[in-house]
Amino acid sequence: MRRLYRQELPLATRVALARRGDRCSDVQTARQEWKAFRPLAEARPLVDELRRMAGVRDRCFYCSDSRGTDVDHYAPIDSEYASTFVWRNHLWACTDCNRRKSTRFPVDPDLGPLVIDPTRTDAWAHLALADTGVIAPKVHPGDVVDVRGLATLDVLNRINHEAVVEGRYRMIRRLRRAASDVLASGNTMPARRRMIEEVREDDFGVFWWFVRWEGRQIQPFSELWIKDPALWRRLTRLTVAQQHGR
Repeated sequence: MRRLYRQELPLATRVALARRGDRCSDVQTARQEWKAFRPLAEARPLVDELRRMAGVRDRCFYCSDSRGTDVDHYAPIDSEYASTFVWRNHLWACTDCNRRKSTRFPVDPDLGPLVIDPTRTDAWAHLALADTGVIAPKVHPGDVVDVRGLATLDVLNRINHEAVVEGRYRMIRRLRRAASDVLASGNTMPARRRMIEEVREDDFGVFWWFVRWEGRQIQPFSELWIKDPALWRRLTRLTVAQQHGR
């Protein structure tokens, strides 16, 4: 699950969303309004922006594996009909993740919504990545299992579907090999270029785990971080730019 950042929508689209939102007096009306709005040309800038955020391969915001197919309401209409036309409530999801999530939206009285929204928070603050590509809830000091990580993997269990795990594993292996080649080659330009290219190809967002979170302590990334800080800074900037859709 990649960290993603939003940009503001065009004024005309914001006005259209606000007008539609004002008509949503209950769940049924909200559903009708959204169904009427979605095929219209005035909805296109919203969809285009979500697809821009999804990257050139149009990845689902949740599993980061399959092609996104439509707008998902983070807080489902059945749960928060007043948020039906709120821009921050719109995500781009694949058919499978959208279906599995459906109306499931666990909320803690103190913590609020428990399913991770990658446009609001860094998923790796709540999840841990294994070398095998499997994602698990992060365990905090005192053996406290992260409740947001646990809830997210329960609701969006496709994140650990065999095919998705295999894709993450292959990406981790490619990144590991590229980092090892940089170190073994004595930081030659071809090896550095390959490392940069592999980070560019990381649709899963796993390199951020090795840049920002516990993965930075894992070889060969920990050694690359120490021995080539200039390359590490460049890779970090590249990853942040990807998160902003640049």
